[in-house]
Amino acid sequence: MRKLRTKCRMVPVALALSIVLAAATAPQAAAHDFGDHDSDVLQPNQTMTGIYVMGGTVAADVRTVGFIDAQINFARRVLNQGAYKVEIIQKGQATTTNCPGLRRAASGYLCIYEVYKDSRLTLGGVYNPIGSGGQIDQDGAVLYGQVESANSDDGDSPFSTGGWAITGLKSKHNK
Repeated sequence: MRKLRTKCRMVPVALALSIVLAAATAPQAAAHDFGDHDSDVLQPNQTMTGIYVMGGTVAADVRTVGFIDAQINFARRVLNQGAYKVEIIQKGQATTTNCPGLRRAASGYLCIYEVYKDSRLTLGGVYNPIGSGGQIDQDGAVLYGQVESANSDDGDSPFSTGGWAITGLKSKHNK
C-alpha cells in the first residue's frame, strides 16, 4: 500500500488574523433588514398565490356561531395596497374576468377562490387588520366568513378552504 502525501500551505499568521478581524468588524445588517431589493416586493403583473383554511367548532358547550376568519399572508410586500380590489369566488359561483380561475388574478386584484365549504358558512369579505389603507395590508389580509347556524347536519365543524392569487399593479401605479 502506498501512503498519500498531502502538501499543506501555511497561511502567514498575520494574514489569517487580518481576515478574521475584518470579518468580525464588518458592518452587519439587522436580521429583518432585507434592503431595498426588488425581490421582496410584488412586481407589476407578477402573481403570488397561496391557500387559506378557516374553521370553527361544534363542541356541545362551545358551538361557533357568528364570524370566523383566516389569515392571508403575502410572501412579498404589496405596494400601493389601497389601489387593489378584492373579489371572492364562492364554491359553485362562476369565475369573472378579473378572477378567471384558481391561482390566477388580473393586475391589481386579490382573488379568493373557495374550493370546499360547510353549508353553514358564507364567506363575507376581507379586511385590513392594521388599518393601513385599503382592504389589504402590504403583508396580507384577513378573510372572514359568517357561520349562520350552530346545528351541524353532519357533525363537522364549520369550515371553508381554498386558494388565493394576487397580481401586481401595472407599472404606472408602482412608480
